[in-house]
Amino acid sequence: MRNKIIAYIPVWGRPEILLEHLLYTNDWYTPFYILSLKDPKYYENMSLISMFGHNYTIHENDFLGAKENFGIKMIESQYPDYEYLIHIGSDDLINPELLHYYIPEIVKETPFFGVSGCHFHEKVGKKRCVYLPKYNDEHCIGAGRMIHRSVIEAMNEANEPIYTPSQQSGLDNNSRLNIKRVLGIDDKVIKTGKSAYVLDLKTNTNINPLTMMEALSDRFVDVQPEWLYQFFEKRIPSKISKLLYTSKGFLECHRLLNNTFKDDRRCFEFINSMHRDIFGADKYTSFKAFRVVRNRS
Repeated sequence: MRNKIIAYIPVWGRPEILLEHLLYTNDWYTPFYILSLKDPKYYENMSLISMFGHNYTIHENDFLGAKENFGIKMIESQYPDYEYLIHIGSDDLINPELLHYYIPEIVKETPFFGVSGCHFHEKVGKKRCVYLPKYNDEHCIGAGRMIHRSVIEAMNEANEPIYTPSQQSGLDNNSRLNIKRVLGIDDKVIKTGKSAYVLDLKTNTNINPLTMMEALSDRFVDVQPEWLYQFFEKRIPSKISKLLYTSKGFLECHRLLNNTFKDDRRCFEFINSMHRDIFGADKYTSFKAFRVVRNRS
């Protein structure tokens, strides 16, 4: 299944958010990242993606529509046997259980489908966790939306892009309307249970930060983070686990990730928490203890 579903994931800035996204990548799709050399955080983001063993390509960020079209074309050439493309943002987490709802549609080769509700976690400010049903009215949200290769091929034959190249925002509706206009195909909303299936991590640098969604605030349903995160499964690659196992490897992880964080302490705390998740205990009892080991190396 993994190599049949390819995720195209544009990236810009916010390596700390990208890192959280990478830790929750599912094993039923293959992620493919689209980076930009002009991104001030390009090297940090590229290092993270490489450290997690994923592939990426490079394209200008302006405009985002052109960037996503380029990513799709690269997937067509690099993964010629793909069956579906799934759109995921570099600030999105996907509940692995979503696949159970998608399998019947995959078997039927439904051309264009996804879910309509989304959870949001504000990572700055009030740090609210909210649910927004029918975020895109009666249509699918972008995150987790599946497009069958027959749709991509038919759009190519018509010499029409999935995304309008000059589009920088509103890409979910833009791409849906392009597909409907050219092929007469509209998206299908998949009904899911009461769990959380798509989580969008919000910061002030999002195209649509939570503070800019006040027009929808009367539809927000507040939820507790403890309830929300139980539906998203953290996955740490074995090679990173092996690095964290030794003091030397822990130091190497710190060196690789240090530029991702604002200071050494935050970087240490993140890596120490990964160690705790894997091995059930902290590697170091404190930042001071870590610094002693680092200074001796």
